[in-house]
Amino acid sequence: MNTPRSARGCRRSAALAAAAVVWCLSSVLAAQEGGGPKKAEAPGSVDVQVFVIMASKGEQPQADTSLKELAELLTANYGTRFNQFSLHRTTSVKIRLDQEQTCGLAADYFLKAKYVGADMSDEAAPKMDLALRIVRITADAEGKPAKEVGVLGPVGAKVVKDKFILLGGPKVDEKTMILAVRVTGSN
Repeated sequence: MNTPRSARGCRRSAALAAAAVVWCLSSVLAAQEGGGPKKAEAPGSVDVQVFVIMASKGEQPQADTSLKELAELLTANYGTRFNQFSLHRTTSVKIRLDQEQTCGLAADYFLKAKYVGADMSDEAAPKMDLALRIVRITADAEGKPAKEVGVLGPVGAKVVKDKFILLGGPKVDEKTMILAVRVTGSN
């Protein structure tokens, strides 16, 4: 037998369950309509820095003092193949979303870098998506660019701001090119 007291308890439980369902549905609808917490949008452009490093195997280990911040990373990734690292050049470029920029590397080699988006799920360390290609552009008899030959890539890379990624490149003279690429800023 139901007593009035237990009937009130059932009605109260049903009301609480209905309120919980309404609250859950409203949260789902708000998230679908963008009413929930806003996710950070991908920046409109990124600043990319490229270190062009020439590597070789020699009698004694040697690394340019300008590569101090990269020494551990280079040794960990290439230490069995190379023990001498010299900085050939550094270059920086600003790349807008869905656009490609070209940077000179060494000899007739170039880096074509395209900023294709960002993974902003970790706001403390967003990952910028870059498509990277190393190409060789040869010149005609008049010195004008004549032919572009792909050497590496495209390689998709997720680059965390101020963290380097390394790309092995082609041989130039008697050394092997290694690229250290990082995103230094975004707008």
